[in-house]
Amino acid sequence: MSADECRSFRGDLAAVALERADADERVRVMAHVDGCAECRHELDALRRTVRALPAASLEHVETDHVPSSDLADRITRTARDERRRERRSRARRVSAALVGAAAAMLLAIGAYAVVRTHDDSPALQPFAVAPNGASATFGLAPNDQGTQILLRQRGLDPARVYWMWLTDEKGQRFSAGTFRGTTSDETITLQSALPLEQTVRVWCTDADTTVVLDSWVRR
Repeated sequence: MSADECRSFRGDLAAVALERADADERVRVMAHVDGCAECRHELDALRRTVRALPAASLEHVETDHVPSSDLADRITRTARDERRRERRSRARRVSAALVGAAAAMLLAIGAYAVVRTHDDSPALQPFAVAPNGASATFGLAPNDQGTQILLRQRGLDPARVYWMWLTDEKGQRFSAGTFRGTTSDETITLQSALPLEQTVRVWCTDADTTVVLDSWVRR
């Protein structure tokens, strides 16, 4: 047991030793004492003191220092007040933890919403030129690095590598990476340094520089 938890039982131990604890309090205290050697020893010492009190001779005790008749009641009240304070303190700690967890959850939801806002997939459109038997669509989206290309394709030769390009108004081409063909539907994200507002053409070549996919964004 931690020192703080044991400290919260000090008044309860006195109430049990004085036999002023109710049934529920006694069960709770004894459950703690069974697993805590320090509090068990303290309860034993308190019980010995209580048993010795009737044998004390008041003749040898100064009148001013004789315990009042309501001492046991005052000890019990003090113990209960301490227990209530401890419960309130524990409730405040739990409440603070719940508030912190709720704040963290809200932040996570907000961050997720931001990511979703900036991760919306662009609308796809088919390439104007594509090989027979192949299906390919593309979508363009601006980002801090230039233009993101979302490619969805099926039917290109899986054994071949293909190069994706963007072209600007001056006819200069910019690489957007490479990919392999596939016989099943596959979505690929590629990236080019050319800004979207400067892009006029999206096209793809094979290793022999043959144009395989081609589409004009604007002329």
